[in-house]
Amino acid sequence: MLVDNNSFLTQVTRFFEKSKTSGTVYLNMKRFDHEAKKKGSTIEVTEETEYSTLVRASCGNAKISTLVQPNDFEKFLDAYGNIMKVQMDALKKKERKKVKKTKPTA
Repeated sequence: MLVDNNSFLTQVTRFFEKSKTSGTVYLNMKRFDHEAKKKGSTIEVTEETEYSTLVRASCGNAKISTLVQPNDFEKFLDAYGNIMKVQMDALKKKERKKVKKTKPTA
């Protein structure tokens, strides 16, 4: 389901809250080229070509996506990054085994 950027960020926050008890949130971000959708289309790509970004999220059976325009990308990425920082507390800490150091014998 394609939603606007603010609704997407709100829903991703809900996905993270839901996944704290059980489940996983999958996020995917990729360049979206409107012209490449046309079959047989040959496009000359220049360095000034700006692309929209397709962002997808899924949690269980729920899937959402949004299309971020190039001029809104920095604002979206800041909000997206803030959500990620807040949700980092749900990560599991990696268990490490303590290795005892032995003194070399001469």
